[in-house]
Amino acid sequence: METKDSTSIPSKVNEGHQKTKIDTSDILQEDVLFHSPAYTVAFIIRVHANGLMKWKIADKKTKRT
Repeated sequence: METKDSTSIPSKVNEGHQKTKIDTSDILQEDVLFHSPAYTVAFIIRVHANGLMKWKIADKKTKRT
């Protein structure tokens, strides 16, 4: 997944991303707790986005569909 850093993401999310153990395949090596879908998406794709629309479950549906 292509990611980029954005100044629009919350600083706590950015700091958390820098401190989290992530391997060379971009797989988290520890559990991370997020308090909102938007913060989860910001952590993963490094841009501010609507987490309820971007986050997909196994059947490719968003949480809002």
